[in-house]
Amino acid sequence: SATLQTANVTITPVNDAPELSGDFPENTALTNVPIDLGLTGVVTVPPTSQLTLFSGLTLSDIDGDELTVAVSIPTSADDLIDVFTPDDAVNPATGSVSNGNRVFSKSGTIATVQTWLQGIRFERDDAVVDQTSVDIQVDIAMSDGTVNSTFFEGESFRLYYEPPVEITVDPSTVVEGESITPFSGLQVAGRDS
Repeated sequence: SATLQTANVTITPVNDAPELSGDFPENTALTNVPIDLGLTGVVTVPPTSQLTLFSGLTLSDIDGDELTVAVSIPTSADDLIDVFTPDDAVNPATGSVSNGNRVFSKSGTIATVQTWLQGIRFERDDAVVDQTSVDIQVDIAMSDGTVNSTFFEGESFRLYYEPPVEITVDPSTVVEGESITPFSGLQVAGRDS
């Protein structure tokens, strides 16, 4: 006759890392004039006063509902852009400084953190007065408190600022009753498309 055998099997759960899905927008720039990024052929970017890079991203974690997300930008961009988060949509966020980066972080439920991440926006700092063209790197990292995400997602956008042309007319050259053409001697230079 057959003998019934039993065995004890121990199952140890493994905590999986949180995941991020979705796409960053393509050909992004924070600019006050139309520019050609030239990344994939001729790409013209219209003037943009603010950027929201993360609106198409979603967060998930199969193990639980608590996450921490950190968004980092180089401190070299401190005087170039302002970062606004949903925690304070009026005043620029200050974050904290770590290893040459300014870090903005949020902890909470997946829904809370995702809403915060999607609502982050970037604006040109009012202190930028000279012609500026620079690519600014933005990185995202996540943790569920036990396991860090295996990815370190990164994206960059172009900051381009072109100071406005100032035109002055000397009042002493204007004769009453006569018309003037203040732009007759103005030359305009354009970029090749």
